Amino acid sequence: MIRKKIIVFGATKCITQAIKDKIRPENCEIVAFVDNNKDKQGLYYEGVPIFAPLRLTTVEFDYVVIGALPYYEEINNQLLKLGIPAKKILPLLYVKSVIYTAGRLKHISKDILKLVFRDDTDSLVEMVEESIALFDYYSQMPYRQDYKDAPLSPYRLIAHAGGGWLGNDKVMFTNSVEAFSTSLEKGFKVFEFDVWGECGDDLVFAHDAERYTAFSNENYTPLTFKKMVSMVGSRNDLRMIFDIKYNNIKEYVSVLKKIEELSTKLDWNERVHKQLIIEVYDRETALQAKKSGWHSWLTSYRNPDGDWFLKSVCICDETDIRTMMLPVETILERKQYFNIMADKGIGVVAYSTDDIDDYCELKRLGCKGILTNYLKPIAWGDKG
Repeated sequence: MIRKKIIVFGATKCITQAIKDKIRPENCEIVAFVDNNKDKQGLYYEGVPIFAPLRLTTVEFDYVVIGALPYYEEINNQLLKLGIPAKKILPLLYVKSVIYTAGRLKHISKDILKLVFRDDTDSLVEMVEESIALFDYYSQMPYRQDYKDAPLSPYRLIAHAGGGWLGNDKVMFTNSVEAFSTSLEKGFKVFEFDVWGECGDDLVFAHDAERYTAFSNENYTPLTFKKMVSMVGSRNDLRMIFDIKYNNIKEYVSVLKKIEELSTKLDWNERVHKQLIIEVYDRETALQAKKSGWHSWLTSYRNPDGDWFLKSVCICDETDIRTMMLPVETILERKQYFNIMADKGIGVVAYSTDDIDDYCELKRLGCKGILTNYLKPIAWGDKG
């Protein structure tokens, strides 16, 4: 069999190693690289020439394989504008890479997958088919204008774990009475708390097991649900975001029920669904929160498919969620995926940063909220 002529878009060490690992050498021959970096053009890399992308219009090849997967959409559009037929453009496909293709894989047949790529064919085919189905679902999703998080519009900063200021001292992740009190004084109106679990007839807040056991040795007071409600008082302009720590779905549901129970006892039940936002982490927790009528945000850090933005957006649509929480690094490094959410009217909240340059860039991109430990809304003009 005559081997297929492959040109690889992206001449880097990592891409070259991935090509060696994932492309079938018995069926494919790497005849060239192309790269947008002019300093690389005209050189040989591991005995293979590097061309400018424009050369693709004059050389003979079977497929161009995009190695820089986080930039797949951008490079794919660049190639299409050069006149390269879509059927000749392939991402560097393996099971874990499918999530970066945004579902644009309909032109890739099972025969091509088996011919070109090494990864477990059955699993790869299954992932590709799921990605295509998600893209079809996404394509039919309407743009939602009923954005529910209007209270966040003048306030981008969210006090992470209640805030990192304890008076004039910096101590992050305390979820303490002192942190909440200081953040209120600093002008915050949106707060994120870590709900560790039930403690007697209450819910106690703690970032993790170590923080929970350390309370007795520290100079601050653990915040509980009852204490939070008393500190909120009559203020209807505050919003609280609950990051529930749980080991299984039964524990998660139990905490949701406990919140409802405590709200009723504290005569806060008429306000709890207006002022409280529940974090969900996957389709299962999202459906449970929706069933209970909660206003929810989908956060990626416990989501096994957290990097699969297309799948996350489809979960949002299915469960009526209008906000996703993503790591600062993910947003800044993969800005092109921001549009996947923005195009459907889904807001993005970033967690977390204390860097003023990151804050400004996140705000410029249009993040609806930014979790922080030490930045202050008054200091940076966020008071509205």
